[in-house]
Amino acid sequence: WTGTEWAALNLDVQNIGTAELTGDVSLSVDFAGNPHISYCALKGTDKDLKYAGYDGTQWKTETVDAVDSVGGYNSIMVDKNDNPHIAYNDETRNASYLRYISYDGTSWNKSVVDARTSSGKYCSLQLDTTDAPHIGYFTGNTICYAEFQGGKWLIQDSFAPGTPKSGMCLFLDASAKPHISSYLGNPSYGVYYLYQASGIWQTSKIERITDTVNTKIVLNGNGKPEVVYAKDGLYHAVLGESGVWDISQIDPYKLACPPKTGPIL
Repeated sequence: WTGTEWAALNLDVQNIGTAELTGDVSLSVDFAGNPHISYCALKGTDKDLKYAGYDGTQWKTETVDAVDSVGGYNSIMVDKNDNPHIAYNDETRNASYLRYISYDGTSWNKSVVDARTSSGKYCSLQLDTTDAPHIGYFTGNTICYAEFQGGKWLIQDSFAPGTPKSGMCLFLDASAKPHISSYLGNPSYGVYYLYQASGIWQTSKIERITDTVNTKIVLNGNGKPEVVYAKDGLYHAVLGESGVWDISQIDPYKLACPPKTGPIL
């Protein structure tokens, strides 16, 4: 947005070569308002994780991980030093696990967060006030939460009343406690809010929906969760003082695009 109109830029043409973008893309903005983007390029049957960053003058694009098939379900955040951090899925040898990579100002450093089979889908990354990473994601039929603490990844499997399908989004409150919105399928179809109370995961059903949807969650100034999601139009839900969700339709037009592999940006 230039202040008067939207301007579209083609950021990566030469560096993709024979590859094509898969649609897996995530955006974060630094303290100067400059955009940083993680995205996935498809090369035959393999995928590469790529990064594009704007420094206020020019765009820089690079491949940050090209080992086998990586980069799906990526999610990016920028830290206080404007360095990017990315969570993403590794589908090497069809194992599918969760990876994390960050830039320290000189080089990229990557690690395996969760090596369990079928982990790392629909991941959502957040950084706390110390720039420590926190990730919400799916492992098989389980919603998981990982945080980097004491030099290692700590993983929790949260209880969910249905099979995770799409729309995972993680938000951290001022105390770095996780709040998650997600769409769950069989047997308890719907959009859900997941949070921790006394260290135990709790769930709250926002609305029953049988179509796969995207979600986005934030906490408002009163500390109450607000969730937007798309079904037959765009909807907004806020948790009231009585514990009942107040749901309103923002836009009646049904969104044509299918759910993306990650949170609504």
